[in-house]
Amino acid sequence: MWQRIWEYQEQDYRSAPCEIEQQVQVVRIRLNHYGDQWRVLFSNLYGRGPLVFDKVTAQVKSAELIARTPVVPLTLHGKSEIQLAPGCEQLASDPILLSAAPGEVLEITTYLAKPVQLTSFLVSYARLQQEVLNYRWVENFWTHPLDNYQLFQNALWNPRMYVIYGISGLQLQGNSQTLIAFGDSLTQQGFWTDHFKQRLVTEGFSQVALVNRGIGGNRVLLDTDATADDFSRHGRAGVKRFLSDVFADGPVSGLILFHGINDCLTIGERPVAEGLAELTAAFRFMIEEAHLRQVPVIGVTLLPFNQSAFYSEKAESLRQGLNHWLRNKAPIEALWDFDQVAGDPQDSQKLYQLFDSGDGLHISSVGGNHLAAAVDFQQLATLLGID
Repeated sequence: MWQRIWEYQEQDYRSAPCEIEQQVQVVRIRLNHYGDQWRVLFSNLYGRGPLVFDKVTAQVKSAELIARTPVVPLTLHGKSEIQLAPGCEQLASDPILLSAAPGEVLEITTYLAKPVQLTSFLVSYARLQQEVLNYRWVENFWTHPLDNYQLFQNALWNPRMYVIYGISGLQLQGNSQTLIAFGDSLTQQGFWTDHFKQRLVTEGFSQVALVNRGIGGNRVLLDTDATADDFSRHGRAGVKRFLSDVFADGPVSGLILFHGINDCLTIGERPVAEGLAELTAAFRFMIEEAHLRQVPVIGVTLLPFNQSAFYSEKAESLRQGLNHWLRNKAPIEALWDFDQVAGDPQDSQKLYQLFDSGDGLHISSVGGNHLAAAVDFQQLATLLGID
């Protein structure tokens, strides 16, 4: 059976197109699985035109990036030229045979010659479990490296961000278990998920994968704000995208539900009680849908954000209300109380300084490591039925 072991949610950047040509993209994915048969997933979901890779290759490297296997070509339906039509999603390459172990790196290299306007990206911040390098490609030779932020600055408003184009996931032939992390930028940015993946390796959970289904700016109840983006960069409402984004692409062993902060930040003029009732109803729907599929749910409390420019007393009241519901009333199998873990001991309504990325809302890599370290892996093993 083909199992998802690495994925990010593709995002709509039609409002911020980026034009490139003659480029090599090197994507490095750190593995937490043993395996010898792999498939790479290709997507151009929000593309305005075709995306064509002249060729794509793969190679396994050690943790120190020393070559462990030969470079092998990737093909799609037997063809080395990978053509991705606008709107295509999760096209699986033909299987590649490469032996790899946890901690090693699968390096995927794409070669693009013709000019293209890119509007569909994977976007992240953390670089512990994946990274991307870009180079100029002229007459079959790589030349000087290119800065990802400069290449895609139409789409990136923060130099810590980076994008990956054309590649959306990685599958393994085997019997791994898949956890889905469903949420917003706190998940999409990758800091807690990257450190959690690292713990999967160190704790011996080499049969468990984590798939990142976070979208920056996403809300549980509402679609992308049309006044903020002409298209859907922040995605459809979480409650609308939930079934397709979590269950459509393969078996799911567990759901990590870490969502709702943007609903708090945009509560506006609505009464808090009304907002809380709507949020908890949406959470109940998502939890019930998971339970119908015998999938256990881990609820995650929302982090404090008192130092954020988006802070308001109403937003804080809604956050506290949702966290109280998660702790006391939510029909979930486990609770990860990240609110308690990340809060400042002197003021529980703000992030501890070392865990703050600098905006009072998002966590740093240090904060992500602290959150991952707080996860009870014995409890996780029980939930997943691992001896």
